[in-house]
Order: sequence, then C-alpha cells, then structure tokens
Amino acid sequence: MQTQVSTKPLDKVAGLVYLLQTYSILIYDTKQSAADAWEVLMDVMQPEFRAQLLFFYPVPGDGRKCWQPLWDQVMKNKTIMDHLGLHTGWVHWMEDEDADYYMGCLIESGNVRGLSEVQKEEEPQ
Repeated sequence: MQTQVSTKPLDKVAGLVYLLQTYSILIYDTKQSAADAWEVLMDVMQPEFRAQLLFFYPVPGDGRKCWQPLWDQVMKNKTIMDHLGLHTGWVHWMEDEDADYYMGCLIESGNVRGLSEVQKEEEPQ
C-alpha cells in the first residue's frame, strides 16, 4: 500500500478522513469536486484538528470562513504545520446554524511583532 499514489484529487481528501479522525465518513461521490469534499471534511473534522488549523495554518482562508483554508490553498501551500500535538483548544461546528465557535485559552492582550515583514516562501512561519 505504501507504493500506491492517488491519481484523483478527491482520493486525497478521502484519505484525510482517516488521518483526521472524523466523527463520520464522507460519502465518496465521484461527481463531487475535491474542493466540495474538503468543505464537508472541515465540518466533520475533530474539533482539536480544526483548532490547529485556526491557530497554525500560515495564511487566512479565501473561502467563506477566513480561518479555514480552501482545498486549492492547502494543495499549493509549501509550508508544513509543525505544531501538531500542541493542545490549542477546540473549534466546534454547529450544523443547524453553519457556525463555528472556539473553546480554549484566551489571551486578553499581547504584542505581535514581525507581521509587516515579508518572509521568503521556503521559510516556515
């Protein structure tokens, strides 16, 4: 199995279902685009993994939720999130309202430095 390579973008999203320990398995619909399957995956992903995307994904999302990257962004991004394993809290999804909420630590105030500096693409953030 280690030598197998997915030939369809939708297969890559389907493979992430197992890695991200979703609450339910997505329906594999060959007519569905990888981007649409990714949106559904974001909704059923474990809250801990959603929180890691919120805090550690290096750029804002271009879709309807600024904390959530689009599939195209994930595929084009060369930066690897190396903070997996840190407890960041939870981002829960409320299906009836299609809204997300965060449960975790709160920083009342702080100073952020370096946002005006442009990093080289190959450097991790």
